[in-house]
Order: sequence, then C-alpha cells, then structure tokens
Amino acid sequence: MHRDALLRSVSDPAVCDATRRGDRSAAEWVEAIVSAASSGRRTGHRCDLAVLDADASFVGFASVRFDDARADLGELAYWIESRARRQGHATAASRRLAHFAFERLGARSLRARIRPGNAASHRVLTKLGFRHDEGAGAYVLGPEDLAAPALSEGDTVLALRPTQRAAIEAGFERRFVRGVITRLADALPARFSSDAEETLAGDALAAMTRARAYGLRQDRDLAAFVEIALLVSARFDEHPAFATALRDPRAAPDDRMAALLATLPEEAWDEASQLQ
Repeated sequence: MHRDALLRSVSDPAVCDATRRGDRSAAEWVEAIVSAASSGRRTGHRCDLAVLDADASFVGFASVRFDDARADLGELAYWIESRARRQGHATAASRRLAHFAFERLGARSLRARIRPGNAASHRVLTKLGFRHDEGAGAYVLGPEDLAAPALSEGDTVLALRPTQRAAIEAGFERRFVRGVITRLADALPARFSSDAEETLAGDALAAMTRARAYGLRQDRDLAAFVEIALLVSARFDEHPAFATALRDPRAAPDDRMAALLATLPEEAWDEASQLQ
C-alpha cells in the first residue's frame, strides 16, 4: 500500500470531499483505506489499486467493489489528486480497471454513482461507455459497451503487482464459490448446512481448479461444475463418460458443460455418484 502517498493526499480538500473523510484524523483515514482494501482483497469483495502517472508517482486511487447479493455486479469508484486532474488519469485508470473486472474478476456489469452536477466525472463515465440509468440511480456499463481508449489517453498506470493480482483473483474465486454454496443451501437446506460452509468451500475451490483445467471459463459452466462436484461426487469427472464429454475435441470448451448436462444418461450419473 502507498501509505506515505495517501498521507499526502489527505491534505487535498478535493480528495477528502470525494472520499467523505469527515472528522477522521489523517492516520484514521489512511488506515481505513488500507484495511478495507486488504480485507476486500482477501474475501474477493474489492479490488483497490493505486493510480500512477508516467513517472510512477502516485496520483490517485481506483476500486471495484462487489456485493454478495449480485456477485457479478461491481461498483466502480475513483479519486484523483487535485494537482493531477484534467490529465486523463481518471479515464485511463477507470478503463483499465473496468477491463480487468470484466476479464478477470467475473463482473458482468459495472455501475458508478456521482454527485449531481459533477460534470467532470460525467465526462469520464461517458467516455468509457457508461449510460445513465434513471431507475438504478447510477451509471451502468456492460463489457460490450466499454469504449476503446483514445490515442491521446496517456501513460497512466494501475499499480498491480503479480502477487497482488494473484491475491485478487484468489479472492474472486472464494467469492464465486461462496455464491454457489449459498444458492445450494437456499435450495436444499436439509442437505447443505451453513455450519459446513468452510468444508464445502474447500471442496468447491478444488472443483473450480479442475473445471478451469478443462478449459471452462463461463460463470454458468464453472458454477455447474462446482454444483455437480458438491451434489454428486467430488470425483465425478473421473467417470469415463464425464471425462470424455469434458475433453471432447469436437466441442468448444464453452459448449461442453451444456452438452454433458443434456446428453449423459441417468446411469452415468448414478455411477459417478459412487466415486468417493
């Protein structure tokens, strides 16, 4: 974390206003940002990144935050120090973070909220492809709407170390399997107790690793694989019929789970359930 740079930012009235610092001391404000970023990364609920200029100097902060109720819906937020505004940093950083959220964090939609009359942020969001949704009271963006960068967008950098990327992606995996387990527990409360969530999470994460090894990428396919592992057998994919369907070279990876679910006979499912 860029603690020293954050301490400098706390003296910027525009940053304090944007982040609603209130009456917290500088140290409390910085600690709140660092703590939220660290815990959010572990649980997969937040991705917080420093924004740097071409000289690798800290100029701001950008984040995507996810809700348990809608694991595929992220909220984009950012702030840029006063001295670095009107240089394209907000647009460039938000575009790169939105792309990362869509490509690596499972986001299917992003939203952003700005204060009424904030013309600068309105321009930023419009450049990115966001549209204002009156019903949601927010600006919304889908992956297909994310605009390509302008040639003049500049040399803004998002600070994302390999270890940080790995931690963020691992957090997303944990958040994803928690969503699968929650849905199963709601549908089958007699079978899936909330007390067993930690054990189930370990099994579900192992299933996610196997699913990705088969080339599965779509959320629906990953969720279906995990559900079968928890409902039928953790080793279901070792059954010859399942293994053949999951490795079928005639089918694209994105089509294999649908084919498996539609074509495998009942006896194959019965036999797979015996694999322990």
